[in-house]
Amino acid sequence: TTTGDGDGDRKVLFWGESGRIKVEKAITLMRRYPDAHIVHARWSMGIDDIAKPLVDHLQEEYNRGRLDLSQERTARFTFCALPLDVWRFIDEERNNTIRVNFDDLEWQDLELPSSKFFSSSSST
Repeated sequence: TTTGDGDGDRKVLFWGESGRIKVEKAITLMRRYPDAHIVHARWSMGIDDIAKPLVDHLQEEYNRGRLDLSQERTARFTFCALPLDVWRFIDEERNNTIRVNFDDLEWQDLELPSSKFFSSSSST
C-alpha cells in the first residue's frame, strides 16, 4: 500500500510477506521502508518459530553494537501465524475459498532492541 500525490512522490505504508523470509531481507525492508507497517505471515508454523530467527539476529547485532533499528523505524513489524490446522479454513464446497478472520490468526509485534534508561529516585 502506498500514499502520495501521484507525481512520483509515493511512500510505502504497508508491506506484506508470506512464506519464508531471510533475516537480511527483513532488515533491508525495515531500512528501505521505515514508515511502512511490515507483516511477515507463515502458514503451519507457530508464532515463536516465525519470529525467533529475526529477533535473535537483531538482538545479537545490537549487543555487538552493529545494528540499532530503533532510531530508524517509525512503523511496526508484525509476525502473523496461521494455525497448524490451516485446512479448516478452506471451504471445498465453495470452490476452495479460503475464509480466515483476524481472530483466527496469531499476531506478535517485533520489539526492536534498544537502550533503555531507567531513572531511579531514592528518598532520604
